[in-house]
Amino acid sequence: MKQTTRWDIINGELVREFYFNDYTVVILFVNKVMEIAQAQKHHPEITISYNKVVLAIHEHDTASISDKCHKFAETVNALDC
Repeated sequence: MKQTTRWDIINGELVREFYFNDYTVVILFVNKVMEIAQAQKHHPEITISYNKVVLAIHEHDTASISDKCHKFAETVNALDC
């Protein structure tokens, strides 16, 4: 199975937590993630709190982690955060 750096596999999903200094930066990050998701046509679950964002992604049709999931995760990893 392929592994993506800094992401964990939890309950059949790729999951990563991101921490920020304040809510404004959180929202800027989520907007960048949304652009990636739209471009790749692959959308994560996003949980937002004051200084934390949790992304979880899997194939909804097959309930599995696909190459698309790894591509999404690697693209998010490339963000400056």
